[in-house]
Amino acid sequence: MDLTRNFHIPKSLRSSIEDSLPMLCFLAIVTPPCSQSSQGPIFAVPGLLCHISARKCVLLKAARSRVYYDGLMVARQLTVAVTGGGSGGHANPAMALIDGWRHLSGAATPEFHYIGSHTGIEAQLARSRRIPYHPIPTGKLRRYLSFQNFLDLFRVAAGAIASVKLLWKLKPDVVFSTGGFVSVPVVVAAWLLRIPVLAHEQTTSSGLANRIAGRIADRIAVSFESSASQFPASKVILTGIPLRRSLFEGDGERFRRGRGFPADLPLIYVTGGAQGSRVLNEAVLDQLPRLLQEAIVVHQVGRHPSYDALALAESRQRELPPHLAARYLTFQYMDSELGDLLAAATLLIGRSGAGTVCEAMALAIPCVLVPLSTSAGDEQRKNARLLTDAGQATLIEEADLTGDLLADTVEGLVRSPDKLDQMRAAAKHLHVPGAIERIASVLQELASQNSRRRDHRG
Repeated sequence: MDLTRNFHIPKSLRSSIEDSLPMLCFLAIVTPPCSQSSQGPIFAVPGLLCHISARKCVLLKAARSRVYYDGLMVARQLTVAVTGGGSGGHANPAMALIDGWRHLSGAATPEFHYIGSHTGIEAQLARSRRIPYHPIPTGKLRRYLSFQNFLDLFRVAAGAIASVKLLWKLKPDVVFSTGGFVSVPVVVAAWLLRIPVLAHEQTTSSGLANRIAGRIADRIAVSFESSASQFPASKVILTGIPLRRSLFEGDGERFRRGRGFPADLPLIYVTGGAQGSRVLNEAVLDQLPRLLQEAIVVHQVGRHPSYDALALAESRQRELPPHLAARYLTFQYMDSELGDLLAAATLLIGRSGAGTVCEAMALAIPCVLVPLSTSAGDEQRKNARLLTDAGQATLIEEADLTGDLLADTVEGLVRSPDKLDQMRAAAKHLHVPGAIERIASVLQELASQNSRRRDHRG
């Protein structure tokens, strides 16, 4: 599919439209009510401009900048509202879709608007990409009793009202939602305003936000076949998960050179996601000297409001002998260099959120996974099982995790190159490629169908 245009314009028509633009502007003012000419009908319906030739009638609906040819909409820049966040697992697929669609479309890229929370990671990611960002009030969707649930009812209601006002102002053609609590009021508002919605489920077990969205969304894109059964079959399409294009263009040697790391040592990437994992951070820091005897350790500690993980890691680094401290890199979150880092990684140690798992699958990185025991619907354990059953990962239950067990597991893997090769080979059949193209195509289809319905009603 040619994604450089929203719709195909025949070459002869494209020339005709360009030649007709001065006439169209003039007719916007002077065209009389509906009449008949010797060459064909002249339409003067509000919002329509007409140019009549002996062979064709080209209609330009100025109010929405749609171009029509024999009644068919053929060209139009889409406006896409994107929502989802609260964590990198929801925000990163949305950013990947926007980045990828921009790359595919070039100058004809859709106009994107991002709707998220005031404090979520999505705000930083959207603004760094110069995507217009619109924060709304949000409340968390909890499955347990808490006084915050009562307070969040008002926040969700405020978010829904804000979303209705915002979507009414932006007038998007379609909404793309990647889940998370911030997406619910946006999806509900889109449903009320009859704007089509495509919801995307990243995990093997759907979250509460997407289960709500699944009831009213027009289509539901899933990353894995195993999650399709959780939604109405008529709405589901298997797309895979959008991954940032830069991840597939990483240069591992460039990452090592830039950080001064030797080329002959294994490199371990530790990640607990955008917010980090306290238990994983503690296990790594507990046995950091032992791990650094075996490999370089690149440690994403995350950004969490309850404690300063980066300060703890940097304090631990200062206690190390210089030759080991030089092998340790710690940071809160990495975006632009992540492709190079993943290309350099010999082994990944992390939680098993959908983003981490899918990136590891796509790039065939051997893993040690520690699923979050409290993840909704036990989704992280189910995600991890995809990799462990295939042979790409080793699983350590959170309740069993200690620094010693983690170090023993890592030593057993980095000292066995053949085992690591087997784990890389196991990943080749797990990844579903082409997610960005599939999702962009579905969004275009939904926008086109909605436009025809709207024009018919008009």
